[in-house]
Amino acid sequence: MAEQEDMLPVEEWTEVQVSSWLRTIGVKEQYITRIKEEEVNGTILLELTEDFLRKEFEMKSGPALLILKKRDSLLKQRSKVEETPQSAKNIRKGSKKHKEVPEAEHVPKDTTHPEQSVGVLTTKRDCKPRPFDKEGIDSTYVKHNVLQPESGAFDLISPCHEYKSFTIAATLDRTRLQAKFAKEVLKFGSGCMNIRSNGTIHFGVMDSRDDAGYVHGEIIGFPVPEKDMYVDALDYIEKSCSSHSEHMRQCIRPPRFIEVLDMDSAEKRYVVEVDIVPSVSVVRKKMYSVRLPNFKESNNKIDYEKDTFFRRVGSKTEPVSDQLDFFKRVEDRDALRDQAEHCQYLSTPCIGQDLGRKLTMLVTNGKKFIEKEKWYILVANKFRPDDLRSIDHLLNMNIFCVFDFDADSKVSGLCSCRTTKYQVVCPLTNL
Repeated sequence: MAEQEDMLPVEEWTEVQVSSWLRTIGVKEQYITRIKEEEVNGTILLELTEDFLRKEFEMKSGPALLILKKRDSLLKQRSKVEETPQSAKNIRKGSKKHKEVPEAEHVPKDTTHPEQSVGVLTTKRDCKPRPFDKEGIDSTYVKHNVLQPESGAFDLISPCHEYKSFTIAATLDRTRLQAKFAKEVLKFGSGCMNIRSNGTIHFGVMDSRDDAGYVHGEIIGFPVPEKDMYVDALDYIEKSCSSHSEHMRQCIRPPRFIEVLDMDSAEKRYVVEVDIVPSVSVVRKKMYSVRLPNFKESNNKIDYEKDTFFRRVGSKTEPVSDQLDFFKRVEDRDALRDQAEHCQYLSTPCIGQDLGRKLTMLVTNGKKFIEKEKWYILVANKFRPDDLRSIDHLLNMNIFCVFDFDADSKVSGLCSCRTTKYQVVCPLTNL
């Protein structure tokens, strides 16, 4: 059956798949978030109009027209595919009469190149990895998108990355799969811990060295019928690192399963990721060796390699060659990690965020109006003259009280503003 016939119909898209498609056509994240919050799936996407997008989502004309134009174009392309004669669909199968479209022999037979996907991805797009070591964040990847190249230690807090395709290993039985998964995680994890750098190892992302037909960092993913197989694989920590297994457990996070969206298939695929966080309070003055597990086909059992110290060298994880010199500098690495953690905690939030919109969402609970039955406590500090021109909206709020921490409030701050109708409690600078 031709690959186009297997494409999931637009009306069967979930809210997540709609959000993913919107990203591929360049819609701003603020609109994508709003559309997802309103549970717009494929069926609803087909019914959207410009007037609806502008009124209900407060969308500008430009992005509204972009969404509708790309949606209609997508439907036309799919309609043409359905009407294409079978003989035309088979052009890519190596017919000598069509030499201008040769068969790509280096592409695996079960792989769909993104350039061949109709209406979803015309090129392999760059994308960012899942937020590092963050819980409760709903992350997804899009198949054939490309992560940045594998990396080494930078500032010890920014994670280094290592990719493993794992597509063949994912088809193995439980024992073989767990041994392979644990071997890669423990090798990478001990390497990160020994140089005191955060890191993430990604399974289901092509490293290009052994994956012909793909680019480095290309997201493919693989089916995960039993997630507990990967979670339980980390039980090898106790078997491979008996003297410091507790530290390994503290620094190696449980596997995370990131769904890979593929508009051309309903099959669920995942990228499995493991974060490494060698906090200095755990690893100080320590070095970590591991006995990597290997499944031996000759005796049908797990054997363990000799104790080895690993380190990250550039984008690779390699054995430590000069252990004496490496051990001498462990305190230096501890000091650098300590400093990096300290700087991380002192860093301020990105000022490029849309703080005005966030405040609006907070005050209105995501609605387009302020609820009259709610009472608010206002906490203010250092209002400038320009700021005072933009606070008339406070008159629409039921203010219970105001705490103003501006020492000059009576002269130039909020307290001096005559537009307020509420009692200001100020200043509280002596607290």
